[in-house]
Amino acid sequence: MLSFTISYRTNYQNSSSVWTLQMLNATSTKEFDKDYYNIKTNTIEQKFSEIMILNLSYKIEF
Repeated sequence: MLSFTISYRTNYQNSSSVWTLQMLNATSTKEFDKDYYNIKTNTIEQKFSEIMILNLSYKIEF
């Protein structure tokens, strides 16, 4: 699994602003999600997900 974060900070006299771009699971690797009960086969099975999450944020610091 590959995850990364890129940040850009601008400093002012009384405050700072920060832009952040974060990408989680950039390669879409299969990861364990949950266990669930299958009624048809009467067994507990595992579910995996391949979700990629992109997060963009802006923060002001005083």
